Amino acid sequence: MASSVHGCTTKRFPPCSKHCWRKITTPGIGEFHAFDDDIELPVLRKVIDLASRYRIFLHAHSDSSAVENIFAYDANAIVLWAHSGFESSYEVARMLGLYPNLWADLAFRYEHVSGGQVTPEWRELFLKYPERFLLGTDTYTPGALVLRHRPC
Repeated sequence: MASSVHGCTTKRFPPCSKHCWRKITTPGIGEFHAFDDDIELPVLRKVIDLASRYRIFLHAHSDSSAVENIFAYDANAIVLWAHSGFESSYEVARMLGLYPNLWADLAFRYEHVSGGQVTPEWRELFLKYPERFLLGTDTYTPGALVLRHRPC
């Protein structure tokens, strides 16, 4: 049985993706969800390979372990870490220190501010890696998830 992520099987996902790349220009792939050793799935390996081939980023909604597994598979991967993995500032600092091709977004995160001020531990992190953070928002609405498939 072929593995599947959001309805794209390992049999049809890569050809569909290759077809799409001929028609459009995109800076990255994602946001995709992968945790712990999910990166071992053939479909996710093909996604990483595709991003590597086109030198585009992966927008990974992942925990630290999965991000580490992405870089273990492809040390040259470019990863935008969705929500900074909802990890602590200390874990985000550790990860940014280990992986120069890792960027972190702050979407749907609020704990870096307290009383209208950036907390000291996050401020230190922002000052250490000012070019490695992205601000944004999230389209997630509890109870309103609808997966849509749009053909290429």
